[in-house]
Amino acid sequence: MVKLIRVPSDVVFYMFSFLEAGSRFNANLSYVYGFFAEVSRQKEFAELFKDFIFEEQYMCPPYSKQVNIALDGITKSGLLSMIDSGVYEVTEALTKKDSGELFSTKEIILLKKMAKIFTKEMGVFLPPWHKNYKKDRG
Repeated sequence: MVKLIRVPSDVVFYMFSFLEAGSRFNANLSYVYGFFAEVSRQKEFAELFKDFIFEEQYMCPPYSKQVNIALDGITKSGLLSMIDSGVYEVTEALTKKDSGELFSTKEIILLKKMAKIFTKEMGVFLPPWHKNYKKDRG
C-alpha cells in the first residue's frame, strides 16, 4: 500500500473539498490569499499553516506559494472551475475527494470549520438553479 505524504498545499485543497458542490465565489486571488493569510494567524488554525509563508508588503495583498500551488493544481485538474470571468465554481468531483490518512480527525474538523468561515467571509453563493438555492437564501 502506498503511504500518502501531506504537503502544505493539501490544507487549501481539502478545505475547498468541504465546500458545497456547485457553490461559487469570487476568483479575485487577492481576496483568496488574504483569507488564508488571516486564518493562518488565528491560533486555532495556526498548526495547519506552520509550513506556509505569506509574503505581505505594504500596499500589496498577501501572497503564498503554497496557496498558489493548491489553486493551480485544482483549477488545472478541473476540480475548481473558472466560470464567467472572475468566478470559481466548486465541482462535485472536488467535494468527493477523500483526505484519506493525510489529516487527523481534529484537523478534518478544523478544515470543515475553515470552509464554513470561507463560505461566510468570501461570499460563497449558490446559483438560482442549484437544488439547495432556497436553503442558501436564508
